[in-house]
Amino acid sequence: MKENMLRWLGVVCLVILLTSCTTQVSRVEKKIESLESLEKVEIGYKKHLAYLPLFIGLEKGFFTEEKLEVQIVPFDSTNQMVTAVATGKIDAAIGGANLEAILSLEEKSPGSLKVFTTQRVTRDSRISCVLVKSDSTMDNIKDLKGKNIATLPGTFAPLWIKATLKTIGIGMDEVQVQGIDPKLQLSSLETGKVDALFAVEPICSFGVNKKMAKIIYEEPVKNLLTTFAGSALSSELFQKDPKTARKIIKATDKSIEYMRENPSETIEILAKHTGYERSLLKGIKIPSYATSSEITREELEEVAETLYAEGIIKEKNVAGLIYS
Repeated sequence: MKENMLRWLGVVCLVILLTSCTTQVSRVEKKIESLESLEKVEIGYKKHLAYLPLFIGLEKGFFTEEKLEVQIVPFDSTNQMVTAVATGKIDAAIGGANLEAILSLEEKSPGSLKVFTTQRVTRDSRISCVLVKSDSTMDNIKDLKGKNIATLPGTFAPLWIKATLKTIGIGMDEVQVQGIDPKLQLSSLETGKVDALFAVEPICSFGVNKKMAKIIYEEPVKNLLTTFAGSALSSELFQKDPKTARKIIKATDKSIEYMRENPSETIEILAKHTGYERSLLKGIKIPSYATSSEITREELEEVAETLYAEGIIKEKNVAGLIYS
């Protein structure tokens, strides 16, 4: 009787062991199958606040949910990144690709890009600011007359300086403006090389939190445009593989919606993916983005009109640029 009981228990244990092994093997097989079924895409970015939708999508698994395996490709230059998208070297740039670069390239190579999200300037946003030294006697942009001002290199940033100074009756001939690499901007302000910075985040927050600078004006870019950056997709990908293109767009939309609902966690993810020191992000505002269903032709036309008026582009047709 005892021997039969032992045999029975042995059989039961063996069955349990085999069942457990089979289940584990099945799970491994499903995981392997899942990994093998992922479609590989290459997405360009810069290690910067504006590319938050990409960081969120990677961290929260939104691209994986869409069966995408993302290889991120870093760029130092927005122009190089946008060109890589247009020529099909990478599939997309997500979050903060400068619309000036996108529209300039679209003019040279019509139909090569599709814009599917935009970064918007709103009443509550602060992607840009005017900084002066923390001990400066200047506390109003009216004090900038006759001063030496630094901003981002290129042709776009001086436009929002011009638009902002115009609101208080100061002409560009009454100030000195120079483009300085963002990495050198705060040190230039600290050493007195420049009197003020028309800066973009995270420089605004860094300056304040390091107690090196103070903000005397928030969001000067609002005086020029309601949007200035976005996400761009290769038209070649959209034509050859629209299913994959839509997956990229869907994952990005999920990221934007997640950011709106989880601002605190978004800042933590920002610090992780950019290497920014968390304490230096105190007070930073999460940028506002429009999803693929929210972007409008009118906002792209506004950018085109502005760049056309300044002679930066020679054509202002955006009809084929917006994703639909």
